[in-house]
Amino acid sequence: MTDSPSHSLLIVDDEPDMLRGLARILKLRGFEVSTVGSGEAAVEYVRAREPHGVLMDVCMPGIDGVEAFRRIRAIAPNVFVILMTGFTKLMDEARDEGPTEVLSKPLDLEEVCQLIEHTAVTRPVLVVDDEPDFLQSLTRALVTRGFDVHRAADLEQAIAVYEKQPRAMVLLDMNLSGTSGLDVLRQVKLRNPSALVMLMSGDSEMIPDMQHGLAMSANACITKPFDVDNLVGTLRHLMCEPMKPSGF
Repeated sequence: MTDSPSHSLLIVDDEPDMLRGLARILKLRGFEVSTVGSGEAAVEYVRAREPHGVLMDVCMPGIDGVEAFRRIRAIAPNVFVILMTGFTKLMDEARDEGPTEVLSKPLDLEEVCQLIEHTAVTRPVLVVDDEPDFLQSLTRALVTRGFDVHRAADLEQAIAVYEKQPRAMVLLDMNLSGTSGLDVLRQVKLRNPSALVMLMSGDSEMIPDMQHGLAMSANACITKPFDVDNLVGTLRHLMCEPMKPSGF
């Protein structure tokens, strides 16, 4: 059994034997597990209870897992969703929607448990910065430390990525070409009011904007240049226990 804090998980499948087997295994790993047998029931459960995560079959009667995932993402953007399917041709379609992962049936149960345990305590990272060298180097540094990193150089790219990854922790430079980081922050918060956002800047003239961003419920800020290991420590803390906005 895991020593980490318990996380709530909803398993969705129209096969009763699959539900019972997965529920038994994941309860032994320390998860609080609930089960439902349809996409419609999954959406209603998430609306009422909002678990930490959902493990859901793609091919089910009524609304399928992909459509249920779309609806869950709209009502509860911080809930992670892992899809599973026995039909290879459905995997690419499912992945295009942006779930945490799409697993192939029959499942490797150890892989499933490790993936859920990892996903429950971490999030994707979206780095928004218009300096190509910095964007590349920070992405490389975070990937080597185990993060799933997405990148954007402007407002349009950032929102396009965030709409598919609304759980993402956003590292947002305040001084973007053609727009302010505050504009990106506003758009992110419109899509997910509880979004996790860390503001970045190497320009002292951006300090008032960063203070404004903290007042708008950004979670933290950091000045460039910064130590990547210190950044990673703050990211992990924010992902596990979202902080109140902090200063410089």
